[in-house]
Order: sequence, then structure tokens, then C-alpha cells
Amino acid sequence: MTIFLSALLLLLQCGLSQAPDTADPVAVCSAWRAGHAQGTSPQSYRPRPDLLCFVGDIDASSAADFVETLDGSEPTGPVTIVVDSLGGDAEAGITMGEALLSREATVVVDGICASSCANYLFVAADRRVIGPRSMLVFHGGIVELNRDDLRRSLGGQVPEAQVETTIDSLEKQIQQKIQRQDSFLRAADVDVDLFRWMASAFASPRREAGECQIQEADAVVFSDELLAARGVEIHQNEGPTTDAGIADLLRNAGLSKRVCLIDRV
Repeated sequence: MTIFLSALLLLLQCGLSQAPDTADPVAVCSAWRAGHAQGTSPQSYRPRPDLLCFVGDIDASSAADFVETLDGSEPTGPVTIVVDSLGGDAEAGITMGEALLSREATVVVDGICASSCANYLFVAADRRVIGPRSMLVFHGGIVELNRDDLRRSLGGQVPEAQVETTIDSLEKQIQQKIQRQDSFLRAADVDVDLFRWMASAFASPRREAGECQIQEADAVVFSDELLAARGVEIHQNEGPTTDAGIADLLRNAGLSKRVCLIDRV
């Protein structure tokens, strides 16, 4: 009997030592972020094979670090990405999103996921979650610009004789970026016109007096229903669903930006 109990205890100990780490992903990443100042390196942290934490701006360097860190995880297993990022460079964001497309990925917003984080990292996920005191913020993707807009954006930065040639070059570059963005959206099974639709939604006037004025906003939060209609289903959302709630979250985060809710267009 003593031998049997000893053997059973040994088996239990071995089983416990081999049990997977099931600690809450947000808690794990929050503990890492507590000792990590935004803007410092590294921005990507992989505490275990099925979890990656990302914090801070998106640029070529942080995107490369993200992809390298992700590639170090189990290539066929599911992975959870916990993010807190105000976004950044569009093409760097696409690079990060593309890296998720071949994986079974869950993206959890713990804080704010804005700009390229929302456009590409969040959109690329199979399962999309917005945690408490968190939100997803958009201000548009890469879209076509007419020649008059491009001409105004140059603002005397090039000699008059070179303006039209420069605009031709810019249009070609924008089209190449749009083609890559469209390919990404198709691969993510999302409406290829997502950002064209957003551009028109931003341009439409707010319906009722007293509501947050879209024309004055830095960015917007779309309702779950509007995003789902475009193929971006949010599976869990504990973030604010009113203009007042959005303003409170931004204030608590120490951000002075003006963000409005769009729940109908």
C-alpha cells in the first residue's frame, strides 16, 4: 500500500509539473507592463508559447520585433495577443497583421488599440476581445486621395515645375499600399472596402445636436454592429458604448484626444 501511494504521488507530481500555464493572459501581460515604460524596448514579450504581449507605437522596428517574437512561438498552436497601442505606421501595422493570418489568433485589447493597431492587428484576429476600461479606436486606413488634396498636402514643398511629377509618384505609391491593404483584408475575410466605407462615415454629419461632432474628432469608436456588418466581428466587448464613457476612459488614460462614437451611418 505504501509503495502504491508513493507511486501515485509521483505520478501526480509529474502531471502537475507538466500542466500548461493557464494564468489569465491579461494578468500576465499587465504584470510585465507594470515594470515596462512605453516607448522603451522591447515592445513584444512572449511569456509562454501561446501568449504574446505588445505595447507601444507601431513602426518598422517594433513590427519586426513583433514578427520575430511571434515566430518563436508554436507555429501551429493558438496564440493570444494582448495589446495596448495608439498605433503608428500603416505598412508596419499590415506587416504585424499579416503575421497573424496563418495562425489561430485571439487579440485582446487591454487599454487602447488605435490607428494601425485597430486597422490591422485587431482585424487580423480570429477572435476579437475588448477588455474592461479598454477601447478600439479608428481614424481610417490607406485610401485614395484626389490630385487637389495631394497638391495641397505638398504645400510649396517642391518647386512648381515638379509638382505634377511628384503627384504622379505619390499616386503610384498610394495605389501600391492600397493593393497590399486590400489583399490583407481579403485574407482576413473582411470587407475589402472597410476603409473606404470608414472615410465616407467620417464625412457624414452627426445626426443630433449635443452629440459628439465627428468633424471635430481626432478618431472614432464604431459600434459592434457596424463593424460586424463589414466582417469585423467583436466576440466580447466590455469597453465604453457612449460618448461620455469614451471621454471618461480617455481622461483616465491621460489623453486629450477627442473621440466620438458612431453607432449608425
